[in-house]
Amino acid sequence: MIRIVHLIIILWAFMLMPLFGSVDDTAKRVMDIYASRLLAGEFAVGELFGNLYIKECVDVKKQSFFINHIPGFPHFGPEKQKYLSELFYEIHCVDNAVPNIKYKAHLTSFKKGRGEVERVLYYMNPDVLQEKLFEAEYLSPLYPTNYNYYNYSVDSVYNASHSGYKVFFYPCYDNIKLFTNGWAVFDENYTLSSFYAEGWDEQSRFSLECCMGEEGLERFVVKKMLLKISYDFAFNEVDISANAYYDYSSLSTVLNNYNFKNRYDLTDLLHVDWNEAPITSNREYAQQHRKEPLTATDSLIYVARGVLGADTTCVVKSVPEEKNTKSESGVLRWLWNVGDKMVSSHHLNWGDNSLKVYPIINPSYLRYSTGRGVTYKFAVNLRSRLDKLHSFSLKPMIGYSFKRKEFYWGIKGNYLFDPRHRGVVSLNIGRENSIYREFEIDKIKDVNVSDIRFSEMAFTYYRDSRFTLNVQRELRNGFELLFGATFYYRSLYGNAVGQVVEGEEILDKYKTFAPHLRMTWHPGMYYYYDGNKKVNVGSRKPRFSFDVEQGVRGLLGSKSVYTRAEFDMQHKRRVSSTAMLYTRLGGGGYLYEKDSHFINYTFLRDNILPLDDDDELSGIFHLLDSEWYNAANKYFRVNAAYVSPFLVLQKALPQVNFIKNEMLFCNILFISKLYPYSEVGYGVQTPYVNLGLFAGFENLSFHKIGWKITISLFDD
Repeated sequence: MIRIVHLIIILWAFMLMPLFGSVDDTAKRVMDIYASRLLAGEFAVGELFGNLYIKECVDVKKQSFFINHIPGFPHFGPEKQKYLSELFYEIHCVDNAVPNIKYKAHLTSFKKGRGEVERVLYYMNPDVLQEKLFEAEYLSPLYPTNYNYYNYSVDSVYNASHSGYKVFFYPCYDNIKLFTNGWAVFDENYTLSSFYAEGWDEQSRFSLECCMGEEGLERFVVKKMLLKISYDFAFNEVDISANAYYDYSSLSTVLNNYNFKNRYDLTDLLHVDWNEAPITSNREYAQQHRKEPLTATDSLIYVARGVLGADTTCVVKSVPEEKNTKSESGVLRWLWNVGDKMVSSHHLNWGDNSLKVYPIINPSYLRYSTGRGVTYKFAVNLRSRLDKLHSFSLKPMIGYSFKRKEFYWGIKGNYLFDPRHRGVVSLNIGRENSIYREFEIDKIKDVNVSDIRFSEMAFTYYRDSRFTLNVQRELRNGFELLFGATFYYRSLYGNAVGQVVEGEEILDKYKTFAPHLRMTWHPGMYYYYDGNKKVNVGSRKPRFSFDVEQGVRGLLGSKSVYTRAEFDMQHKRRVSSTAMLYTRLGGGGYLYEKDSHFINYTFLRDNILPLDDDDELSGIFHLLDSEWYNAANKYFRVNAAYVSPFLVLQKALPQVNFIKNEMLFCNILFISKLYPYSEVGYGVQTPYVNLGLFAGFENLSFHKIGWKITISLFDD
């Protein structure tokens, strides 16, 4: 036993020990002085306003049917060609947050849309002095808390001829969250003047060079950015180059607009009076506001696609004609269109309404786990903005479990009727996992846990269909009250009509009408008002929920009388710059039972088609048989997940560069005959697939080992 404890301590020490990069003496001195000034706030820019101009060239060198399924890409035609777009935005950024970028005008050679590539906007943050860059996906080598993840050296040749310093950096590990290499140039006062970095992100590799301003507060923000992105995967090759120019109208070291009356209200902080002057002509606007003239190549692209006339530029001598379409190319074009429609999401917008249909063929909708087998889902999103304050959304979804041979479907609708208080009327209709009545559990009352095999036992299952109507409203900041009712319709799944169990006849269908009440309190919730609409940003504190449901006899043929109550607490806590800890604690049970009923919990359930990845981190028992969820009148659960890109595999194999996160799971459940059921696991998240290995224990005795795989390459 002592040896096992020692082994566990050594393993955890190995996983959680800090990483140490190497630094030569001069580089260490430069980075330390820079760090002291950075942490002292000498380089801080509290708030900025300005304009952003991007000239973006997309060169499609090789393409397949999957090219239009790359997330964030415009829609390409079947011909390999170059595309040019000029994009004009207003930009607002406060307190190191992700910048708020608002579209103003555009000029593009794309046939549809504005020609925006979301991946380009992803990098357009004028503040590169943060701990994490580009929506917190990359650890900055310039921030002191990340020095242990990089090696540093000084360019002696540069230092010999310049008054400042040029410091190279290299990652200690080939991790996707670290830049692969780069450099930073500091002036004689140890102020950053330029920054270059290379890296990769899932299907692409990128390089960017940022030049800081030269005067005043502009020295601490990016003035010009040169970005290159290369995609090379799934028989596609696409190169993107973007030149971005920032023109600041206002820079300040303090947050002048902040309202200290309520520290959680960020409305004044985030409120922006955007210039709403209409743009009458994108072409004229581009001609007046572009920051660099068009090159001959740029003009040829515009003229070839009809964006500009041939007489608008003197560099165009002739416009290349498109080749005649051959008979066989018509077949290829048809195959292209069919393949594209099968693997792409489809968007339809009219007015304030939008329809999004997810791809019919998408590997990311396939999941496999030892407990659940293979599952598949398909969904459609419909959103409608009825007016400036009210909106409606509808999401139909279908799914199928190949292991259980069951078909699932659901429709979720939400109507926002009180935007200031997050008032929502929601309607959920659908069919979920098959279920059995509570007295069926008597069949395992005298059976040892190790001998229980639900698949071999004669349980009588019912299809579980339900209709739920809820009204939800936030009474105070972070405190929400939900009141509604659910009508359950359970129909027999098999041929058991007329059977008798302990003197009670089994019916072919059961109806239950049950009002319910849920209170949710999330203290410390930050928020802002978008007009009269309240938008919650998030909280660093735990979220507490209490749910109670009462079965009622007589209404709509309901025959079940019971009282069910549950408590749930969830918390997501940042442990370090790279690690997160997800915890969940809860319990509940049936406090009153007068009639036969179906045990069915709200916070403890086998959701075969989860929609939220956080649920899988903080609330899933991956190897627990689904029958146990309906097997006890009371339960208590504890779940924990530790997530970090640097745990075991990354340290043991430092050259493995596709690891986004490693995860440790520990789940404990007290339910029915399991005192307790426990589960430990290890998972790896990559840009391509997510893998998990789990071990389950019943009453502290080993149960089984299982695994889970989810394809993430085409996540939409």
